[in-house]
Amino acid sequence: MRKYAILTEPKNGIKMIAIYTYSETEVYLFEYTTTSKYAYSDNDWLWWSVERAEEHALSFGVNNGWTVIDDPLPDCKMDIIYPVRLKWRSTAKPEHEIYETLIDGEWVELAEGVVQ
Repeated sequence: MRKYAILTEPKNGIKMIAIYTYSETEVYLFEYTTTSKYAYSDNDWLWWSVERAEEHALSFGVNNGWTVIDDPLPDCKMDIIYPVRLKWRSTAKPEHEIYETLIDGEWVELAEGVVQ
């Protein structure tokens, strides 16, 4: 399960937080300096339980403002809210830094700079 919250008051430059429960013993917490759904996290933390990750989120003022979202699709980045993958994942051709997003069931190339 994944969920994110936009902070009502940014703290230390952090404006949004997301938690991704990958397994029972791997829970990731991502910190974002923007609220863009195409943002990636420069800061991510690995926790051993959802409770510990949520405790950390509480220190930023997040308590009940979570929005639950789907787990990442195969080959998609787990720290970006919308489905986003590197283009080369689908073509097996090295095209690093070219991203695609899923729109109406089709993978569409994103303009440069959309993923921040």
